[in-house]
Amino acid sequence: MARFVVVEIPDNEEADAFVKAIQEGYVMFSRPHPTLEGEVSVNKPTTEWKVPQVYAVPTLMCTCPDYNGISVRSSRYGWWVHAKCAKPHPGAMQHPFNLVEAGVDPRHRVYYMGFRADRRGWQIPKEEA
Repeated sequence: MARFVVVEIPDNEEADAFVKAIQEGYVMFSRPHPTLEGEVSVNKPTTEWKVPQVYAVPTLMCTCPDYNGISVRSSRYGWWVHAKCAKPHPGAMQHPFNLVEAGVDPRHRVYYMGFRADRRGWQIPKEEA
């Protein structure tokens, strides 16, 4: 079984460098050492890691008081944004484009992800004490 792990990297350049390192096989990871307490072991992946998709998530939202529900699709990321300020409305459902395969509509791919622009309901809820 394969697993997809979603990692949020706030800095675009750092995210691009991380993806490139995975694609070129230069990724190492650490985990607690089995016998030395407080130490870590650095490991290379035992299998080939792949990056099938990369998505961007909006960080700036539309706060325009005159927003009337009319949106246009952005050319860069394919988000639905307010035509006036070019920012997504916080409650708008987004169907992001895969940045690895630029320009391919995610509805035409096997893997598909949708999220609210403000990401509410997307995060894992915290357990109550």
